[in-house]
Amino acid sequence: MFVRILRSGTLAVFCILAMAARADEFDIDETPALSPAKRPVPMNEAGVSLGAQFGGGAAFNRFGGTPESGLSGGGWFHLQQRDTAEGGGTFYLQADGDNVDFRSSALPPDASAALRLGEQGRWDLRLHYDGIVFRQADNYHTLFNASGQLVNGLTPASINATSTNAAGVARVSQYLSAVEVGTRRDRAGGSFAYTGLDDWKFTTRLDHEHKHGAKANSVMFLSNNNFASILEPVNYDTDRFALTAAYTTRPLQAQISYIFSNFTNNVAEYVTSSPFIGTTHAGYDGTRYSLPPSNAEHRLKAQFGVNLTDTTRIATNLSYGLQLQNEAFTARHYEQAPRLGESHYDGMISTLYGNVVLTARPLQDINVRAAYTADDRDNMSASYWQKPPYRADGTAAFNGNTGIHVNPAYSFFNQKGELEAGYRLSRSTRLIADYAYRNSLRSDSVTNRNEESTMGARLQSTLAEGVSGTLGYARSIRQATVFLGNRGWNEMGRTVTAESDLRIFSYAARDRDEIKANLNTVFDNGSVVGTTARWIEDRFPDTYYGITNNHILSLGGDASFPTGPGMTAHLFYTYLENFTGMRLNASATGTNWTLRNTDGTHVLGGGVEWKINDSLKLTLDNVLTYGSTSFEEGSLWRGTGTASAANTATSLPESRSLLNSLKLAGEYQVSDGLFLGLSGLWEHYSSRDYLNTQAAASTANASTATVVVPGEGSPGYSAGMIVASARMLW
Repeated sequence: MFVRILRSGTLAVFCILAMAARADEFDIDETPALSPAKRPVPMNEAGVSLGAQFGGGAAFNRFGGTPESGLSGGGWFHLQQRDTAEGGGTFYLQADGDNVDFRSSALPPDASAALRLGEQGRWDLRLHYDGIVFRQADNYHTLFNASGQLVNGLTPASINATSTNAAGVARVSQYLSAVEVGTRRDRAGGSFAYTGLDDWKFTTRLDHEHKHGAKANSVMFLSNNNFASILEPVNYDTDRFALTAAYTTRPLQAQISYIFSNFTNNVAEYVTSSPFIGTTHAGYDGTRYSLPPSNAEHRLKAQFGVNLTDTTRIATNLSYGLQLQNEAFTARHYEQAPRLGESHYDGMISTLYGNVVLTARPLQDINVRAAYTADDRDNMSASYWQKPPYRADGTAAFNGNTGIHVNPAYSFFNQKGELEAGYRLSRSTRLIADYAYRNSLRSDSVTNRNEESTMGARLQSTLAEGVSGTLGYARSIRQATVFLGNRGWNEMGRTVTAESDLRIFSYAARDRDEIKANLNTVFDNGSVVGTTARWIEDRFPDTYYGITNNHILSLGGDASFPTGPGMTAHLFYTYLENFTGMRLNASATGTNWTLRNTDGTHVLGGGVEWKINDSLKLTLDNVLTYGSTSFEEGSLWRGTGTASAANTATSLPESRSLLNSLKLAGEYQVSDGLFLGLSGLWEHYSSRDYLNTQAAASTANASTATVVVPGEGSPGYSAGMIVASARMLW
């Protein structure tokens, strides 16, 4: 088909040129003057492109194409056919394709195609395909392949790589392989809808996705606690089926759906042998790493909407789901028989969700909104028992406990109530106030209850002609009752209380203040200027160990203005900062360790669009992005605020990255339906991260053993692309 499209485009260009030459043969006096006929609106488009890439890397083309230099060619099309009203027909057909590769018969990773046809008012059929690629790294160092096998002739238990054995470290480096890591997803599916009955619509949909490849991960080996990077295998299949019936009238709208989702992991676990020599438990020769289990879900959904009056409406969403997972347990690698109560997990979770929303305008200048949401998760999975994990010294003890531990099922019930009211103070000013209350109940958690209240207000106003803005403030208070910081450790048999004051930030008591504002101005000459600002401040009053405070700041501005005939320029700048402060109990000598982590990102960009004439248009854009991450560490005597003499912390080096992207594009209209384009891209990325300076294998990474890290080095790159294109409209 794609070759035929290309041939059709060439033939169309030839016909246009031939018709232009033929027109020169007519005498203008022999043809009576006629009113120009209406030109048909173009409905179809097809195009081809040919490009070259110079340089690159995985980070440059992470979500599509290939990271290597070279030539590439592709195309796209949009074809549409619809019966004319004069003929009385109602049939329609539409086909789309994007990123179609001409280099081979296979579709490239990021290609897409869609087909839609049907009869207006009766039925509709849709088919689609999408290919999505993700490249995580192109210089990833590892001793294993994705199947868990040792590479380059390396044999199990053959390397003595302790922290003092430099020869062993050198041998690790000798066997390392540098590989590319990434995944690819292929999505395909379709839907069929029938609308032949008045007020009714029936739809069925089926989708399938296959994902394969590998992703970066790491495991710990018991032989002297050696740590190594691995390639976790990815081989997933996901199927989704939905059946929907919808009924729509002016006073009542209703929709009922059944959805079935099935996830299949074709590789249940990652199994590998240890290449290291060391003292281990008898029978230990490697490591098992469990991968996501296969599972399925059945879900029923019901949605209703009722227009009680012209200004009052109630909408309801109800959902019930049943999640199932019965994956077989696998034995520990150093035990040939499972130490579990059952051979399968026998997992089952029921979920119930309900939401009702009332919106009304009781008076001309007043509107209200009230909502209630309930979200219930009842975990009926069987609890399983298991021995504590083995330690490197070969014992079965975990902090002195040799008993059996039970994995409890986790359930929750969340409720939320919301109320919002708006009042128009004047023709150009509106005040909105809102209140929300959230209640969370959990089983088998560090805290079984959270309550949070949020109050806020915002003002929307047109300050002057062409000037509008919004200012809002919200405050929320979250409470956590009976916080048991040691619960997780106690379940595993650890009886010390050092973690009792540790708070998990997502569950801990929190006070939050948030301010948001924006201002937009439209000038008489067509210029538009907009600014936004947001500040979030979090404090955790009951937290002594853990995250004690954090804030988020975002600022932005955007301007668009004419700079000359047919020329428009735009500029923008954004800044985002995320700060986190935490305190940890990292020693038994009465010392607190503190960490202040700040992430900051600046984005500055601008460009020009120039329409030179009716046939030629040029665009130029440049975006500069700078990011930094700082780690400020310190050690203090507990409760004194005085620097610790026994433990002095050293801050980690600051990580910085810089990305500059420059794009230039132009398009020339040859005739009514023929366009030629030329575009170029240059991109430079540099990264200064202390992690990238570490060797792939080094004794400096740990105090007791060798650590094998990805060792990718700097992910920076310089890359350029030039693409020529031609497209036709008809």
